[in-house]
Amino acid sequence: GTSAGASKHRAANMEFTAKPLPELAAGKADWTPQDAAARVKAAALELEADIVGITRLNQDWVFEGYEADYQWIIVLAVAMDWQCLKTAPSEKSQTEVQNQYGRGTRAAYKLAGWLREHGWDAHPHGGPIAGPVLMIPAAIAAGLGELGKHGSMINRQYGSSFRLACVMTDLPLIADAPDAFGADDFCASCQVCTNVCPVDAIVP
Repeated sequence: GTSAGASKHRAANMEFTAKPLPELAAGKADWTPQDAAARVKAAALELEADIVGITRLNQDWVFEGYEADYQWIIVLAVAMDWQCLKTAPSEKSQTEVQNQYGRGTRAAYKLAGWLREHGWDAHPHGGPIAGPVLMIPAAIAAGLGELGKHGSMINRQYGSSFRLACVMTDLPLIADAPDAFGADDFCASCQVCTNVCPVDAIVP
């Protein structure tokens, strides 16, 4: 079952997402794409995100039955406490996961609110409930890391110990480049996750 701490954070997350976003300001901020990208990144980092990347929204990432009619996606990541995570599947680790899901959601909603206050429509999403967009390919395109053999992303700084959230918008921005640092090649030869997986879920 879910721990009491995890349930508390999940409930707080749901309560936060039920609140309406700020009204869309009448006038749109007139920034160059370069200036807008810099402002967005600075705002995201001030509003609880630990990492932020930007890329064009690819409609192939949108789940069937959903719509995401925006040009850009701002991908946010929040780091998790490794000391908590390595105790999984303890209640402590469950609580940390839900805590960071909540922080990612808050970061996305706050950034969407910030964009709307500057006149640009924005749609936020954070986990763990599925949203309109598959975030891992967006995060890879936005330079947050590479996909590991274990099915999770690997970031230069945080490894796989982070959670994703995002904001979609039409504010003209500048895309970041993917960050290919050799994780894929490393995974092909490492095999640690394959060897230690207790249920053989990762094939050679």
